[in-house]
Amino acid sequence: MALLRCAAKESPITEGSAGGLRTMRETWSGISAATTTPFTGNIRNCSLGGDDLDLEKEGGSYFLNLLQGQIIMVVDGQHRRFGYSLVTDWLNDILMAGRYVSVRKGGLYLPEGREETPELSQDELAVWGSVYEEAKAHCTVDVTLHLGLRSGS
Repeated sequence: MALLRCAAKESPITEGSAGGLRTMRETWSGISAATTTPFTGNIRNCSLGGDDLDLEKEGGSYFLNLLQGQIIMVVDGQHRRFGYSLVTDWLNDILMAGRYVSVRKGGLYLPEGREETPELSQDELAVWGSVYEEAKAHCTVDVTLHLGLRSGS
C-alpha cells in the first residue's frame, strides 16, 4: 500500500532503486495485513445499551464523544494494540536514526546482507516514511463495544 502511495505522490523513488524496493516488496509480499480483527471493549459508565451516549452519525461512520469518566476498557485486542505500537515505534526509530536496527538490538526487520551497511537510502526513507504516514494517518480499526455491561450483568 505504501509503495503504491509513493508512486501516486510522485515520491523521490528513483529507477535505480527498483532492485532494492523489489526486494523489500518480495520480502513482505507473503504477509497478509489486509484483514483486521476488531478490538472489543466495554464502556461501563453509561446506561445498558448506551442510550445516554453522545453518538453522531456521519455518512457510514459513527463518532462517539466520550464524557469525562467514560473510558473504553479493552477486553480483547490488547495484543493487537501492543503489536501496532511495536511497529510504529520501530518505524519512528529507523526514520529518526536513518538506519536499520539489528534484530539482536530489537529491530523488526533488517534486509538480508545489510548488517554491515544498515543506513537507509533516500528511497528506503521515502518508503518507510510513507508506511509510517499510512499507519498513523490512514489506518482504521474496527472496534466492537459493549455498552453499560458490569460484572455480573
